[in-house]
Amino acid sequence: MAQITTMDALRLKQALGYLSAGEYGTLARAAADQLIFGEASAVLAEGVSSNKVNLSSPEFSDLAVGLKARAKLSAADLAAAMKIAANGKALMRIGDNYAAMGDYSNAVQAYKLAMAKPDGDAALANLHIGMALARAGDKAGAAAALNAVTGPRAEIAKFWLTYLAQKG
Repeated sequence: MAQITTMDALRLKQALGYLSAGEYGTLARAAADQLIFGEASAVLAEGVSSNKVNLSSPEFSDLAVGLKARAKLSAADLAAAMKIAANGKALMRIGDNYAAMGDYSNAVQAYKLAMAKPDGDAALANLHIGMALARAGDKAGAAAALNAVTGPRAEIAKFWLTYLAQKG
C-alpha cells in the first residue's frame, strides 16, 4: 500500500506542477513497477520538458531505456483486458492505464468495476475515481468520490479535495 499511497501523493504534486527531479523519477519508477508504462513514460517526458530530468543521467537512463522496450497499451488492449479481468487489482491497473492515456471516462468505469469485485478496495477505487474526475474537470463528481474515501487513504483524498477547491 505504501507505494500506491506514494504514487497518489506524487500524482497530486504532478497535477499541481510541484514535482522535483527526484520525484519525477520516483513516480515514473513506481508507475513502471505497477505496469502503468504509459504513465511512466509521460512522467519522464514531462520531467524532460520542465528541464528537471536529463534522460542521459545515470539516475534516469536505465528507466528510459527500459520503458522504450515496453509495449504501449492501446485503448483496444485495455478494453479487451477489462472484459476478462479476474479481480479488482487488475481492474485498478486497467483504470490507471486509461487515466494515463487521459481517457478518464473509461478509467472511472474500470475503477467502479474494481470496487464491485470481492477483492475490491472501495477506498482506493473512490480515490482514483476522484482523481480521474478531477483531471477531467468534473468537480462535483470528483468531490463526491473523494468524500467517500475512508481509512488511511482519506488523508490523501482531503489533499485532492483541496486541489479541487483551488482549481476554481
